[in-house]
Amino acid sequence: MIRIMDYQTFTANDAIALQLRADNIHAYQFILDQFSPALCFFATRLTGDEWAAAHITEQVALKLWDERKRFYSVAAIRDFLYASARDGCFRFVKKHQSHLKDDLTWLAIWQKTEGYIQCEIIRAEVLRQVSNNIEHLPCLRIKLI
Repeated sequence: MIRIMDYQTFTANDAIALQLRADNIHAYQFILDQFSPALCFFATRLTGDEWAAAHITEQVALKLWDERKRFYSVAAIRDFLYASARDGCFRFVKKHQSHLKDDLTWLAIWQKTEGYIQCEIIRAEVLRQVSNNIEHLPCLRIKLI
């Protein structure tokens, strides 16, 4: 249970996390609208397969709803979404890389690419934030783009 004074520490964005915890389907849809394109881009970069990336993104969205009660901030939701997408990509690539039969070899290769994964998360987040900022520009944005 959250104490009343804890609410004062939340930012305006974190109110959406509280609404998600309260089973607000509109908050859930808002979060998906904000993160799904970036997650799909991220998963595509890791898997190289757009269909698989879309499927992974859908699975992550379902998992978010199942675990919605554990999030108190948008940052925690974002971290969960990217970690879940990363894990889904890991399972997909592992399943489809038949030439890498040794699990330890595959794990070693994946761990070496952790820096790459962090770069892709940053790239996806920058793309998401730029897209969100473009959406909030005045009507002249159409002429600029």
